[in-house]
Amino acid sequence: MAAGLVLAAAVATFVLFSLERSRQLSGEEASDPVDLETQVLEAQTDQTLAVKLYFHRPGAIDPARGFLIAEDREIAAIDDPALRARQIIGELFRGRSNGAGSFPEQARLRQFYLLEDGTAVVDLSQETAAGLRPGITSELAVIYSITRSLRENLEEVEQVLFLVDGQSQSTLGGHVSIADPFR
Repeated sequence: MAAGLVLAAAVATFVLFSLERSRQLSGEEASDPVDLETQVLEAQTDQTLAVKLYFHRPGAIDPARGFLIAEDREIAAIDDPALRARQIIGELFRGRSNGAGSFPEQARLRQFYLLEDGTAVVDLSQETAAGLRPGITSELAVIYSITRSLRENLEEVEQVLFLVDGQSQSTLGGHVSIADPFR
């Protein structure tokens, strides 16, 4: 069973890599890579894994007090932590079950890497950063939502570093430094 899941994860990774490489060589933009990945992953397993996602609590402005609220979700049960992380971020982009969300409609994860030291590297598209609502609260909501959701659901993740279009940036939207990883 475990070997089958590992093989399924390897096949899914290869398929996604091949599709992304073809897209990059042709110069076209992907329409919705999160949905493509979800479809491939769901096709590989019929088992699900319960995760807890963290979203900004509307009206909350103090990150130390009630800033995030938890919501339970199910994702495809895949052994590969990087593929699980991509699913978690995709679910965050979809927003809360009541339709509310902190992420812009055009939010897109370009890439995700998990380094050996426990650093999760989240590479967001420029459209994601540009589409944030103005203000420090919306920027913190995105950063904290991703960071806490990954750290709570993936024991391999110690900290989260953000990139925009594959590059280090000083901020996502002009307010919160993303030069260093978040814990």
